[in-house]
Amino acid sequence: LLLQAAKIEKIRRITKEDQRKLYIGIATNVNKDVHNGHLPIEKNIEKALRERGYRTTVFDLNNIEKAFLKMRASDVDLIFNVGEKIHNSNILASYAPSIFDILQIPYTGSSSLALGLSMDKIQVKKLLSYHGIPTPKWDYIYEINEEIDNTIRYPQIIKPANTDRSFGITNESVVNNQEERSKQLKKIIEEMGSPALIEEYIEGDEYDVAVLGNEDVDLRVLPLSRYIFKDMPSDLRHIFTYNMKNFDVSLADFGIAVQRPAKNISKKLETLITEIALDTYNILNCYDYGLVGIRVDQDDNPYVLELNANPPINIQDCLAETAKLTQINYGDFLEEVIRMAVRRYQNKPLDYRLQLSQSQDNANEPK
Repeated sequence: LLLQAAKIEKIRRITKEDQRKLYIGIATNVNKDVHNGHLPIEKNIEKALRERGYRTTVFDLNNIEKAFLKMRASDVDLIFNVGEKIHNSNILASYAPSIFDILQIPYTGSSSLALGLSMDKIQVKKLLSYHGIPTPKWDYIYEINEEIDNTIRYPQIIKPANTDRSFGITNESVVNNQEERSKQLKKIIEEMGSPALIEEYIEGDEYDVAVLGNEDVDLRVLPLSRYIFKDMPSDLRHIFTYNMKNFDVSLADFGIAVQRPAKNISKKLETLITEIALDTYNILNCYDYGLVGIRVDQDDNPYVLELNANPPINIQDCLAETAKLTQINYGDFLEEVIRMAVRRYQNKPLDYRLQLSQSQDNANEPK
């Protein structure tokens, strides 16, 4: 126990000049496949950090029991948490930081509370609504026979309420009438076993807003990424489906144009999107980095769709690509994440991760 507690004390005393002396663990789901021509994330992180003098070890969350024992016996100083699954479940991945907390090993990224919350679309909607963050009009049901707010206009989009990476989203998820909606609700509730989120569908461009930092100390937004759907085939809805996000496909093959950075948008809209994204990031108590998805309608009204508290950060992913636009290469980006995590442990009390549960309790209190 003393040895484990010493890890946190070492992080709290480390200087910026000595950062590269840290022994970094990489918690991930080891994947030997090449994705879009790029190596798996653990290979790219290892390569970039070792070139800068760090020692590294990979912990494979595909075998959580073995990974736990290996972490407990290791002398790593800090875990780079890029895991996406535990026991082949995306939902369980939010528990990985709890393992690090139990072992008293400092780590990058958000806490279990924030990761779990970001995957719970119903609770996210409630928090955003409470804080006045614009989001598409919505309702939710747990049982197929529950009533739905009849003021939500068609078309609507029907989503599983407790998944990420567009799991369960297909071209048929956008519905135009009650018959189509009932079919999708049955699929989600009865076949997938998930509560369903019903949203008013917003037609327009979509933006990914990459956020780095913690509170006001080093919080900043990277250049916006914009997705334009107008050239998609007429039989495809203007959305990201699960197949688009999780397989080796090019968005251009679907007629989706990617602007990185976003072009030809007004300064007013850019500022508004940025402020809304920062508010969302802070309300959900994210740490170090995150990605906020925003839809903008034809009247330039932005609506928050989702928050990914620990988004993918491989060399080809949105965060790394947008960082590169600001002259931050991949290795520098990874070191910046480490620096922000170290500063967070130095500037906050050891129980600071409990603040999220307290903020949620406050959100449930009447104004």
